[in-house]
Amino acid sequence: MPSWEKVSRCYPDNPWFVRIFSVCITVTGCVAGANFLHIASLESYDIVSDMYEVQSKGASEEVGYLPPMSQSVRYTTVICIIASFAMALIGVMGFIGQMTHSSTRLCVYSVGSLILALIMAWRLIFAFTTVPLLDAVVDRQVTEWCLPANRLLYSRELGCAGGQHYLELEQEVGRECGPECKSRVAVLRDVGGCRFLNRICEDHSFGFVGKGMCLYESDTGSLVTAPYQKSVQPTTSSCCKLACDMIITCRGYSFETQKEVLNWHGGRELEGACSVVTSQQIPTGGVPGRRLGALGSMTGMVPQLTQVNPGMLAAKYSQEQDKEWEQTLKEMYTKCENPWDFREGSRGVKPSDPLTPVQLVGGDKRRQTACWQKGRPRVVEETLQGNMFTCVFASVNTALLLLAAITGFFYQYALATKRRGRKGLAFVLRQMLCPCISYNSNRTRKLVHGDGISDSESEGSFSSTSSASWT
Repeated sequence: MPSWEKVSRCYPDNPWFVRIFSVCITVTGCVAGANFLHIASLESYDIVSDMYEVQSKGASEEVGYLPPMSQSVRYTTVICIIASFAMALIGVMGFIGQMTHSSTRLCVYSVGSLILALIMAWRLIFAFTTVPLLDAVVDRQVTEWCLPANRLLYSRELGCAGGQHYLELEQEVGRECGPECKSRVAVLRDVGGCRFLNRICEDHSFGFVGKGMCLYESDTGSLVTAPYQKSVQPTTSSCCKLACDMIITCRGYSFETQKEVLNWHGGRELEGACSVVTSQQIPTGGVPGRRLGALGSMTGMVPQLTQVNPGMLAAKYSQEQDKEWEQTLKEMYTKCENPWDFREGSRGVKPSDPLTPVQLVGGDKRRQTACWQKGRPRVVEETLQGNMFTCVFASVNTALLLLAAITGFFYQYALATKRRGRKGLAFVLRQMLCPCISYNSNRTRKLVHGDGISDSESEGSFSSTSSASWT
């Protein structure tokens, strides 16, 4: 190790700083790259990206309000994936360059870190300026599509297949599809029609509300038991959740645990009584047997695609893709293929509008029972979480890359000049203006060129000089 590296000072050109930051950007680069790959592999990412594309190109003035930058969501994600794994490679090169004192590798490390820091800073600006707007659009639009009244109206306009139960519910909607409704239906038709609507509205996130049967706040302000339909035969917790997903007017469910059983893939699952929160009577055998029967009748109902984005959407919603999704649905419903009957368990206090979502606020503390409320569609939930992690990783990566670039440039300077310590115009000016500040000169940290002078040689030269001076 050169003698100038033996000085243990907290200077930016300390070799340990280069090693630490090179390891940090290698680790964070791998983690960030894996995170971006995971986000890009989600079905919700494809669905939301298609929504961005369609709305920003065809219907943004009426329903989207999306900026032009939203058209490059996919390209931004690809750039982030490449930049993240490039971070890992740059970090490895910086670590090797410091250990071998290679100026070339350190130059690539420093300049590469600076370039990647600028890329991540651009991604950070995009995340903090455009992503919140996109999140608001996705949250508002998808959640609005899946509201019971709107979903029935859009399904009717799209010509989606439905049973008699849903035809009766459509009569309760009692409104026509105006210009704004037709523009939203046009967007739905462009991104997949009935299949797209079912994909986003039959898979929700559920949040735990409390123990016991579900309660909600009535019009008078008091907490009352929410009206629910109770299954006659026992079922599993996952099938109860699936039933609530499929029932348009379901706002949540209460599950009373009775025993633990083996599920369809060999794991353990809870079995008990399922009570879905809805004031509408569910037809006998309607869940999930009706849905399995309806899959066949819906074949070929994917509408003709417009010219908004023919290459991307036509490839995504081709007949092969449609058959794969249908097979996925059948596999999902196989574990709950036996239809069961729901009976009215409690009328409770019905809301004034049966299609208006009720807000569950807790449970009645009944033992062995838990209340779960239907939340956002999973597409929205995954999108919001993915964007949040993107902002976090972009912030961390930008900071680490800037620090890595700074320490790398300082270390390059120290390697080239063989000097350590504080440098630059700002420090020199401060020393000139404030000479009283004590500072250990760089002279004590200079690298001795040549073969070096040993202590004995130094003593010998000192003694000879002294004797010469005396003589």
